[in-house]
Amino acid sequence: MCEALHRSSSRDPDALARAAAVLDSMSLSTYDELPVNEQIAACETQLLDDAQTMTLKGLSRRADRITDTFAPDDVDAHEDAILENRETAARRASYFWMADRKDGTFKGELVIPEAQAAMLNSCSRR
Repeated sequence: MCEALHRSSSRDPDALARAAAVLDSMSLSTYDELPVNEQIAACETQLLDDAQTMTLKGLSRRADRITDTFAPDDVDAHEDAILENRETAARRASYFWMADRKDGTFKGELVIPEAQAAMLNSCSRR
């Protein structure tokens, strides 16, 4: 990654920081066969280019599909595996509690997966 960052020294520093954060968080353990150095370099270069116009969240989502730079036929399966692992981890980390405040209200806290949070948010804004 260092080589790719040095080649990109004239780029937006915020974009470089976003790309570096995403690259650091990527796990090669989700690949059946580890990519070779040239493939990794191509991924880094692509993410650095994408970082110029994407937010950190968008860049992170782009990284989920980065396999398309070296294995376009496997990109959907790889992204599915990443999403499945992420959703499983989110479900495991979920919790909910609430307590009756005895004044007609309840107080609580929850941690839920992103999709369920969007549904709850949608229902509560009606």
